[in-house]
Amino acid sequence: MIHRFCFEALNKSLQDLLTDNCLETENKAFSGKIMLLGGDFRQILPIVEVGTRSDIVNASINQSLLWKFCCIYKLKTNMRLLRSNFDKHTIFEISSCAQWLLDIENGNIPASNYGDEDEPCWIQIPDDLLLPSIENPIETIVSVVYNQLQEKFADLDYLKQRSIITPYNENVDLINSNVLNLIPGILKSYFSINQISKSADHSMEHEVLYLVEFLNSLNFLGIPNHQLDLKNTKFQLTANIIDVQAPNGWYYNAYNQCAAGLRFCADKFWCPVHDEKTPVLTMILGLTVEDLTGKIQLLAFGQQAEKLIGATVGELAIIKTIDKMVLPPPIKALINTRKTFKVGLTGKAIEVGLTIFKIFDSTNPIESSTRTFKMHKGTTSVNEQPTCSQPSLLTI
Repeated sequence: MIHRFCFEALNKSLQDLLTDNCLETENKAFSGKIMLLGGDFRQILPIVEVGTRSDIVNASINQSLLWKFCCIYKLKTNMRLLRSNFDKHTIFEISSCAQWLLDIENGNIPASNYGDEDEPCWIQIPDDLLLPSIENPIETIVSVVYNQLQEKFADLDYLKQRSIITPYNENVDLINSNVLNLIPGILKSYFSINQISKSADHSMEHEVLYLVEFLNSLNFLGIPNHQLDLKNTKFQLTANIIDVQAPNGWYYNAYNQCAAGLRFCADKFWCPVHDEKTPVLTMILGLTVEDLTGKIQLLAFGQQAEKLIGATVGELAIIKTIDKMVLPPPIKALINTRKTFKVGLTGKAIEVGLTIFKIFDSTNPIESSTRTFKMHKGTTSVNEQPTCSQPSLLTI
């Protein structure tokens, strides 16, 4: 529900445009045009920043001079239940809960007050609507909402059907941390780099007044916190390929079920994991990609590298003499192209502290869906766009 000033401004504008010196429409709201407004004063009130209760009530349309021209129609039929395929027991439970909410809004539920409160505003919630909590309420609600999370954390349909709603971002962080601990994998923390802009006036004084520790403690809406914890998570980003590197060659001998390179010893190829194996030429490429926020290093090898180029190692060997230190033309053609990547940190990269992301998939970009990364020396800050494909565990 919007502020009453918006309706009054619309009313004045219509009167200026449509009255045309006609007394018949001059004294009518909205110059006689029929306006259909929907809302519930018990649920959605106008938002008044740093406003008191009286300020919010005064901002409602029923405090406007236009209210006397309004005709009120009440909707009493739950259309959602009529269109659903629920059984009779489920319909009864949903309708009973809806009626209980209406009784609260109408003041039909007995309430009590605590302390020095002027009016009673505390009600008793039925036990069947509560979750029993022994020690940690966050763990309780997470275990109920996200049951079987360890087995289905990568199932998009499972995640789409669940959410935990909370009004405060502090609670969101606590719940996210609890859920993240339940997901299997190695935890990796990313830290932002915060500093006073050198172009700001009196930047030297500001650096003394606002220490880095203070800047790191600030949390802003729409910006990730100073510390971002991730666990073997894959991300999608759309970026331009500005360089392709192969410092040790664009292919190597490997076992087709293992990424480790084979070693030639005693006239045989040996895998450090699977012992003696038949070698298979495997492609490996390092990519430097860039978007509006900066550059990032990606690593593509095996089938994903072949998919990105559109050719296998054998096909490239036909195009060019198979010199591992010379990039064939199809690989060089990747430069200045734009792709959408699904990337993530591997367990080995996390162990050694590298910030090189492995490519798990690549497609031609869909410009309406982006996820951007900004890299810094030794640390990483992540800027997430709201149109990402990664499902959210929380909705606020």
